[in-house]
Order: sequence, then structure tokens, then C-alpha cells
Amino acid sequence: VTNFRATATTDTSVTLGWDAPTATTGLASFRIESCTDATCSGTPTQVATPAKTATSHAVTSLTRNTTYYYRITAVAVGNGYQNSTPSAVLTVTTDKTTLATPGNFRVSATTNTSVTLAWTGLASTTGLDEYKIEKCTSTSDCSSPTQVATTPSHQGVTNYTLTVTDLTGNTTYYYRLTALTTASGDYADSVPTTTLTVKTGQILLAKVVNFRATTTTDSSVVLAWDAPASTAGISKFRIDSCPTVICHTMTQVATPASTATTHTLTVTRNTTYYYRITALATADSNYADGISSDILTVTTPKTVLAPVSGLAATPPTHNSIVMDWTAHTSAGLDTYKLESCNDAACSTSSTLATLAKTVTTYTASSLTANTTYYYRITALATANSGYTDSAPSNVLKVTTAKTPLATVAGFQYTKTTATSVTLSWDATPYDWSTMRYVIGHGTTTVTSGPKSSLGTSYTVTGLDPNTEYSFWIYIDDTADNAVTSPKASLDVKTKKITLATVTGFQATTITDTSVTLSWTAPSSTTGLGGFRIESCHDADCSSHNQEATPTSSDTGHTLSDLARNKTYYFRITATAANSDYLDSAASAVLTVTTLKTQLAQVAGFTGTYDSSTRKLTLSWTAPADKTNLANFKIEVCDTAQCTNTTGTPVTKGKDDTSHTQDLSSRSGTKHYRITAIATAGSDYQDSVPATTSVTLG
Repeated sequence: VTNFRATATTDTSVTLGWDAPTATTGLASFRIESCTDATCSGTPTQVATPAKTATSHAVTSLTRNTTYYYRITAVAVGNGYQNSTPSAVLTVTTDKTTLATPGNFRVSATTNTSVTLAWTGLASTTGLDEYKIEKCTSTSDCSSPTQVATTPSHQGVTNYTLTVTDLTGNTTYYYRLTALTTASGDYADSVPTTTLTVKTGQILLAKVVNFRATTTTDSSVVLAWDAPASTAGISKFRIDSCPTVICHTMTQVATPASTATTHTLTVTRNTTYYYRITALATADSNYADGISSDILTVTTPKTVLAPVSGLAATPPTHNSIVMDWTAHTSAGLDTYKLESCNDAACSTSSTLATLAKTVTTYTASSLTANTTYYYRITALATANSGYTDSAPSNVLKVTTAKTPLATVAGFQYTKTTATSVTLSWDATPYDWSTMRYVIGHGTTTVTSGPKSSLGTSYTVTGLDPNTEYSFWIYIDDTADNAVTSPKASLDVKTKKITLATVTGFQATTITDTSVTLSWTAPSSTTGLGGFRIESCHDADCSSHNQEATPTSSDTGHTLSDLARNKTYYFRITATAANSDYLDSAASAVLTVTTLKTQLAQVAGFTGTYDSSTRKLTLSWTAPADKTNLANFKIEVCDTAQCTNTTGTPVTKGKDDTSHTQDLSSRSGTKHYRITAIATAGSDYQDSVPATTSVTLG
């Protein structure tokens, strides 16, 4: 990397620069390192990795007046490229910190032969040794200043003065002030102050004191000041208007007489002014104009809008009040603020509405009937207009009328039973704690209660079944804040009594041709004519047939002539005894499957033993019907009761009637059993086993 250099330094930073490479092929970035000395003998520290397109980098957070050593390397991307040789080490020393320029360098006193100079010391004395005062040729020429004096700095001292003596009277002198740093330190001398011009030989008039505003309005301000102890040398006062609290430029606005202590100025509303006053010396005298007073800040108030007049109301309704007022004509009007008050004194209030300045009427709605309300209105000023809001108007007191309660709407019945009717109605727009509904039929009042407890429905109970009733409802207000509504009426007939659904419906006995059904006796047989048992096509009972009609006292019934090994679906219904009752709902569907028919037990099962041949022969009688017989199964038992079997069963064909086997034993008793096995998938099941015992010997 070529031409590695420092392009700029401060007391805390250095900007490093280098020439852009002629080609960036293989270049990934640059690496800037800080060394411990000019030969970079130690291990360098990486401080930055600028992009390959960069040609400069600023190193910050450095220490003032300190020497640093840097070098730069071009870093390769790899793939056959290598980093460049580091550049020569660059030596850079950060700047010293320049001391602040002393403030408020001024003349505090003059005589014919001397001038007293004053200034404000630096807030921090770090690096500060002394202050130097020099004399210049003019305000524009201080190329060869003459040192007048030096004053040591002191920790904690704010105000400094120095008197220059042996001066020529009525002569103009030019001075400047510099803060000097300690030798060999990390700080540099301050920039000199602006050259101060002072003329000897005149008496400086006293500074006007207690300059103040005694009265301000939106169009005038009265300025006042204390009378000087002596008016000698004072020709008049000059009042200046400044653009800000820093009076670099000013405009003369008045020259009160030397004997004056007040002056009134015409001003604009809602405007901030900055004034100062100066005692002016008589021309060709031994006096000089006094030092101007401190800046006086005066802000004129905004113009207060006039209160809104004519706030009144037309006759109110039960839930609304229409108000109007006289239109406001002020140019500063923005909007109206209408407020609702808690009492006639409006001790607390809340904003009801903010209205356009062209509006002169407002309707307050959704109010409570027979209630007193209090209102007031205020004219609001346009923002930044120089006007401020008016005082509130008089408080308007208005009482709403009583509510004319309307007939309850939507009165209907939503449910009827044999002994009850559920009534419902639309919600009313009223919401008073004293309002109530009254409900009844004929001349009988059934109930009454507030809206909060009844809501919009009520169930009338204790009615007679199959009976016509004329129901009615109305609203009244127990606090007499409203007029009772007309009655809304409704004719409803109660239903017949529906018998209770039969419970406990079950199958207690099932055979291959019959099923015995049972159910729980009802708690009451009033209105019960009997029961109806139906068979269904499927579990959903999409179609059904009546199978039996047990009497009201029955709790069971047997259905016979059923098919073996078949699934049936049954349900039961309680039937009404007369027209005042309705049949019950059908019970849940009961699923029942009949049993398979058991094959007949094998007959004539016996056994004989031939001791000479040691052969045992079992025989049995062939069944008359072998249609559903698959085969016979012969098993060896442990006892005559055949509690357990041993060995492997022997299967014989359905046409066989005997079985012979060789025995090794010559004594004891053998126990056997035989079972007729039903054909798989048929409507038959295996027979009960037959047993026999054979004694050997």
C-alpha cells in the first residue's frame, strides 16, 4: 500500500489515508495495525479492517498530545493471493487540547489614567497556568501585541479583575485576553478574546437598576426603573428592543427624559419582547453612556375572548334537551366547549361536546327522565392566535320531562308445557333502578320485579293443563318518574300432559326362539292406558311394527316364535289412557340377539374293554338328524365328572358310531366324554357333552 499518511489530527483522533490500488484483483480488505514503536518491534494490535474500496479511516478515542505508530497491509482473498508487505510505520502525534477562551472580557471601571479590566475565569483549571493581557494597535490590528500583565489562575475563582495604570487621559486603548497553558503539558493556549476597546478620561454613567415591567396587557406594557442617585451627566434614557435575550442587534423604541422612571409602550398580544435601558451621557461632557441594563423579558398576555351569551333551552323531552346561544363574533374564536356540571355552581364538570364556531345549537340526548341537568359553554380560542379561552357562560339549569313509557314490544310465548308457559319480550330502552315489569293473566298478577332481575323472559308455573290463558305485561315506575305503559296481551293454551318415558327397558331372558322383556314400573299410573312394544327395522328405528300392548300394571312381556341366532331391535312406549294425556316418548332402542339351537346330546355313549387284546371300544347311537352336525369330538377326562381333560381330543366323522384304541394299562378306570360339534356358520351350537367310564381288568 502506497502513500500511507495522516490527513488530519485532533486531540482525540487521527485520520489515516492511502492511495487507492491500481487493481483490486485478489484484494479482500486492508488491515491497519498499531505498533509500540517506530520499528514495530513488538506485536502489533489490529485497529481496523477497512473495505478494499476505502482510502481513509478515522481512529478515535485517542489520548491528547500522544505519539502513535501505525502501518497498513493489503489483505488477500486467498486462492493463490498473499497479503502485501506491511507499509512503512507512520508516526502520528495527536494535538494538544486548546484551552477555552475566557468569557465576558469587559471594562469594569475607567478613570483618566487607568482602566480596570474584568473577565470570567475558565470553569476548569486543568492545563491552565495564567491569564495574559495584551495591548493591540487597534480592533483590527493586533499583529504585534504588547504584553501588559499576567495573572495566575486560581482553582474555584470565577471573576478576575486587573487594573492597568499610567494611561493617558481621553485616549482609546485596545486590549485582548488569552488563557495560557502550563509548560510541556497536554494543552495549548486559548484563542485570544475579541479585542476590547476602552477610552480613558470619561466618567461612566451608572447602570440603570431595577428595570422592570409593572403592568402588561394584551396591547401595552409599562416599563419602570429606579431613579438614579444623581442625574449629573445624564441627558436622557434609551430603551432598546432586542430580538432575543442576547442583544447583538437592537432597535431604539423610546428615549425617556432623564427625570423619567416609567414609560408605556404599545405592543401586540401574546408576544414576547426583550428590552434593555441605558443612561445616555450629555454630549461633549466628561461622561460616557452607562452600561446597558440586564435584558428584561416581557410576554404580553393573550386577549381573553368574551363569554358566550344567551345560553338557553327549549322545553325538554323526557330524554333530550335542545340548547342554543348567541353566536360569538370574535376573530379569535376556534370552537365552543359545552360542559355538563354536577350542580348550579358547576363545582365539577365534564366536556359534553366540542362544537364548530358556526354552531349555535346542541341537543343533549339519552338523558334520564324527570332529572335536573346543569350546562355551561365556553368560547375556545384558536391555537397560537393571540387569544385565550373565554370565561364560562352562566350555568343553565334544565329538568327533563317524565318518560312516556311505551307498550312492551315483542310480547310472545317461547315454550309451553302442561303446567307452565314461558313468556318473552323485547328489551326496553329504559334502565332505571325504580322501573319494574308487572306480569299476569286475567285478573291475577303473577309477578312484578325490576328489569335487572326479570330481564326479557319469565316462566309462569302452576297452570292447569290443556287450558286457555290470557297473559298481559306492562311497565311502571315506582318512583313516579314515568307514566305506566299500556298492557301488551297474549292468549296461550297449555299443553296436554305427556307421559314419562319408560325406564329400565331390558331383556331378562333370551332363548333361540324367544326373548322376555322387562321395564321399571312407573311411579304413577295416572293417565297411563298401557304400553306398546314395537320391533324396529334397525337400531335407528327408521321403521317399526307393533308387537305387543301390555297393560298399565305389567312390567314384563315375552315375545316368542323368534328366529334362532338373529338380532332384533325393540322399543317401548307408555300409551295415554284418554285425550288429556299424550303418549310418552319411545324408549331407547334395545338390541337383542336370539341364541343358536343346541345340538342334541349324543345318546348311548358306552365303552367296553377286551383284556386279551387290550383294546377299548367306545360306541354311541347315530343321531336321527345329521343336517347341522359337523363331527364328534372324544376327550379323555381326569374324573367321572370330567373336571379336566387330558391328551389330544379325537375327532370322528358325523357318520361314525364307534371308536377303538389300544391301551397299555390292564387295570383302573378310564373316563371319556363325547360332544356333537355343530357345522361352522350355522344357526346351531355344540351339544352338551355325554360321559362314560370304563373299568379295566
